[in-house]
Amino acid sequence: MTLSLRAITGSALLALATSVAAFPVNLETIEGAFENPTGAIVSGEGTNSIRWGIPKYHHYQSGYDFTAYSPLPLQINDDQPFVLGKFTHINAPIYGDTLTGVDLNVQLGFEGGAATEGRFVFSHEETPNNASNPFEICLFGHCFTLWDTHNGPVDDVVTFEESIISSSGFTYGGQIYSLELIGFENGTNEFHTAEKSINSVDLLAKLNARSVPEPGTLALLGLGLAGLALTRRRKI
Repeated sequence: MTLSLRAITGSALLALATSVAAFPVNLETIEGAFENPTGAIVSGEGTNSIRWGIPKYHHYQSGYDFTAYSPLPLQINDDQPFVLGKFTHINAPIYGDTLTGVDLNVQLGFEGGAATEGRFVFSHEETPNNASNPFEICLFGHCFTLWDTHNGPVDDVVTFEESIISSSGFTYGGQIYSLELIGFENGTNEFHTAEKSINSVDLLAKLNARSVPEPGTLALLGLGLAGLALTRRRKI
């Protein structure tokens, strides 16, 4: 009797330890939208492309674009970072009010109808269109500025401030998954774009998983523990 109960308990514990593997998981849809802009009136709020500023010298506006990863579905094989999509910054010569921050809300849909979402919070530093670029001459240890063309390169800076997970996670295939937004692929929280340039970087995320014990396994474990307790009581 004791051996049987121990066998039941051992089997239940083994079942708990060897639950269905968390990966792979198929990511079927990715949607991104820019929201909550500050510092400037933007066009395209609520979509994957925003623009702001009054163009100088017949240039275009500054802006952000988000292009979701393609092709989908994307098979996620482990808990390592994967590419959500490409973040593009357009740094154009503009004047007037400029962007100081914006959120990128991302929604992920998985095989079987599971879904989760979160948001990247970005701050934006709009630098002068032209930096000081003086022409100097130095004689006998003294330097003199002859003229300043003010055409030096100036990078605008996008900073990944924080991530906010909007959902508590999702359950699929006996696992509980939670989304984690990593940020830029370059491993830093800053992204620089030169004046009159367009620059892109991948945005990364990852899935963390933990097992959900099946009701049958929990019942089996409970039966085994109850039986062991009963056997112990009889011996006493």
